[in-house]
Amino acid sequence: SLQFWTNNSDETSSKNGGRKSSNWLVGAGKAGMIALWDTNNKEVIYTTNDTKDRAFVNPVLSWKAHSGRWIADAKFLSGNTNAITETIPSVEAPSRLITAGNDGTVCLWDLSAVSSSTRAPKLLHRTGKEYHSSGIFCMDVLSSSVNSSSSEMMICTGSKDKSIAISSLASLATSSTATKPTWRSRFHNAKVGAVKLQSPTSSLLASASDDGIVALHDFRTNGLGSGSSSSSLVSKLEDAHDRPHSVVWDPCNEFILVTAGLDPIVKVWDHRNLSEPIVSLEGHVPTFSGRIRKIHRPTFFGLDSKSRNATNKAKWSSSHAYPYLLTGGQGSSFVSMYQMGYNQIKNDDSFPQPSTLFSRGKLPMDCGESGSIAVNGKQVAVAVNQGEIIILEPSRFVQ
Repeated sequence: SLQFWTNNSDETSSKNGGRKSSNWLVGAGKAGMIALWDTNNKEVIYTTNDTKDRAFVNPVLSWKAHSGRWIADAKFLSGNTNAITETIPSVEAPSRLITAGNDGTVCLWDLSAVSSSTRAPKLLHRTGKEYHSSGIFCMDVLSSSVNSSSSEMMICTGSKDKSIAISSLASLATSSTATKPTWRSRFHNAKVGAVKLQSPTSSLLASASDDGIVALHDFRTNGLGSGSSSSSLVSKLEDAHDRPHSVVWDPCNEFILVTAGLDPIVKVWDHRNLSEPIVSLEGHVPTFSGRIRKIHRPTFFGLDSKSRNATNKAKWSSSHAYPYLLTGGQGSSFVSMYQMGYNQIKNDDSFPQPSTLFSRGKLPMDCGESGSIAVNGKQVAVAVNQGEIIILEPSRFVQ
């Protein structure tokens, strides 16, 4: 899991040495470990004949956050950014982090209070077995105004216990006893590997499960019925993928959903008509890669940082208002880029026909294939072999 922090501002701070606040990056993965980097604090460590100077960034914080073999997700939360200790020496830094792991718990951390002995931030709350009875495989966090007149932070998780849970950050942060979700779905009959809330003003939630189903739920209605008896079920896709593991809403088009699984095709759907995909994207998985066993989640690229995650009517940094989609592929040493065109939905000749593959960025030698991907403007952070993370920028960007 990788994520850049943004505070919805492109402005730099004089107190922060003129640095942009969006260059904080969190990574979480194996052995329950989390690391936090300020990617501006980099040092040139070596130069080669065929590359530019390469820089290395030490983590500002690194700690074991969960028991178990891995962490599913780590997400920055908006909040007070002024109470920062010497450990994070910047007034423009994240102060809250939420994590979910294989131990079945969700943890809320205060990054502004760090232990001098363990070097771990203060743990504000940890959920128990009443939340999920088995490991958590995915998490999404979004500020939503659906259930109240004002916005509240919603936390959605999917688990090996086959359930989906939603809670508000307020209920999680203020609970002094066992934390129970405000909404739960037991629609799936296998591990839930992906969840994604649609937008701040929508009650739609997409999920993907090892049972072979991608489902759309309305979290305003009761989700406790199993299978098709769940009253929260809006629609579903059956057998769209071999063990679907990813669902991503297009931030530029409220009707578009992208899915992926353990097969070589990424599919794009109009959720108003799920009879067939409007686009099938191929080319990111080499033909010799064999049976697909690794997860590569597609990620949208090109968002203007002020608009990212703000609404489903986001602006794009390119004057050509077409989103791009990035993904790795099993056995591939490239990050593949697709340009998304939806002239099947909007009868507009200015929209391009979707191409098989728009571009590919080759990873440096010895990196292997890409893992998690996070986007920060033109920068793309990619997890590679040996737990390393590299940050890439396109050599040419369409304006």
